[in-house]
Amino acid sequence: MTVLSTASHIRWSVFRVISPVLAAFVLGLALIPSARPVEAAGPLNLCLGPGCSFNSTVYYVDWTSINVGGGTAAGTITLPSGPPVTVTLTAVNPNNSAGSFYGGQTGCGTNFWNPSSPYISPEVPNSPPNCELVQLEGGQNQTYRMTFSQPVQDPLMAIVSLGSGGNYTTYDFDRPFTIVSQGAGYWGGDATRLVQLPGDILRGNEGHGTIRFIGTFPMFSWTVPTPEAWHGFTFGIRTTTALSGQQIVVNEGQTATNSGQWGGTNPTLTASVGTVVKNADGTWNWSFVTDDGPAQDQDVTITATEGASSVSQTFHLSVKNVMPWATLVNDGPKPVGVPITATFTGASDPSGADTTAGFHYAFDCNGGTLAGITYATAGASASVQCTYATPGPVTITGRIIDKDNEDGHYDHPTTTYVIADVTPPVITPAVSGPLGSNGWYVGDVNVSWTVTDPDSTVTSQVGCDPTTVSGDTASVTFTCTATSAGGTASESVTVKRDATAPAATATAAPAPNVNGWNNTNVTVTFTGTDGMSGIASCTAPATLGEGA
Repeated sequence: MTVLSTASHIRWSVFRVISPVLAAFVLGLALIPSARPVEAAGPLNLCLGPGCSFNSTVYYVDWTSINVGGGTAAGTITLPSGPPVTVTLTAVNPNNSAGSFYGGQTGCGTNFWNPSSPYISPEVPNSPPNCELVQLEGGQNQTYRMTFSQPVQDPLMAIVSLGSGGNYTTYDFDRPFTIVSQGAGYWGGDATRLVQLPGDILRGNEGHGTIRFIGTFPMFSWTVPTPEAWHGFTFGIRTTTALSGQQIVVNEGQTATNSGQWGGTNPTLTASVGTVVKNADGTWNWSFVTDDGPAQDQDVTITATEGASSVSQTFHLSVKNVMPWATLVNDGPKPVGVPITATFTGASDPSGADTTAGFHYAFDCNGGTLAGITYATAGASASVQCTYATPGPVTITGRIIDKDNEDGHYDHPTTTYVIADVTPPVITPAVSGPLGSNGWYVGDVNVSWTVTDPDSTVTSQVGCDPTTVSGDTASVTFTCTATSAGGTASESVTVKRDATAPAATATAAPAPNVNGWNNTNVTVTFTGTDGMSGIASCTAPATLGEGA
């Protein structure tokens, strides 16, 4: 047995026997799965996992070292299975320098955990082991930090003589808690001396009992603002987060489930998220439809409440993000110089949140990897155009990315061919205007061209601009020449325009007498002239008789 204390407090310890003001506490962890028949009725209780039981043995710290002046202590918790859990306690001053303890016991000495009744309840079946504890002194403006080598669940703290003789002492925690049990302990008191205050504060006046912290964590801390030497503690755990196996892992879009057992007469079960169903055979089932991972990663707490009592169990829900999926297609093959369009089609994701946010896309026209692309650096367009200078097979790669930057590290490929162009452009002329006879236009003539090449890009066009012929001409020729990878082609049109009417002359024979009369039949002969298109037709001679 080792008993440690500072010299300045030895005489106080003697006085402490006459006027008790000891405070000590112990920590434990939530219930673990094992096989046990369901109890139809009994103390209020709750456990996680199929076949779990209400066996809740607490495994306490074996303190191996306590450095009083340096404010450090270390110990080990040995569990029935799995690696041991190491624990450290440090006292820290406001300037982050090392604090100090009052003392401690690392073997045996006075058993301040006797009697055990304030610490034993349906939730905690065994009290702290004899003697071992670390002794603290309040009112020094120090923070006490407890660190576990692994995360633990819902630790328990057993309190011995918190406060004394009408003097209240508080523990100000950084974690939420609930009072599990209390009663008369080593220094007296009764079942009313521990009170939970707002702000995660526990107040005691010769209080003995047990509180349970709520949550899963590898460390917690507290302060003791009120001077009272000394306070002592030890603690234990039932299991670690890793050993308990209480982590539910699903892909987004799937339904997460868990189950366990409940104890009590007829408790009400609630869940912090999802739906919990209480079954008549003493079991419960929980379910939650997930939609968005990892945003829905969270601790889930199942609580059983009966009257003024409640008990909770917490497990972790891990929702894995799932990569979106789509099919990358292309519209090839295409000739050299003609863009090939690659497009993602049928995009889908089991997460409605990811689908609503919209997917982003990235492409590589040379078939390379797109590693390192993120949602922020990718674009919203689901297609890309790639142009190639030489014929042959080509591969385009693409990635589809959701808002959580999930792309599965997968490059979607699509392959096609670039073909050579063996035909020149196709040139089609268009001539419009009022058309007369024999191919002559009798008004303004508009000439335009259409140049196409489905196999490659038209690289040059000469004489292919629209033209208007607004003056008479016997013949004007327009030629459009275009070149592509398939060669050069030309088309020509010739336009004749004559919008001027011909000149006409009428001649009568014989000539009339001096009075302008003819006394014989008269023949009228018609002639016409046109300097552009010529005379197409002329009226035949006409013979006129008397009275005409």
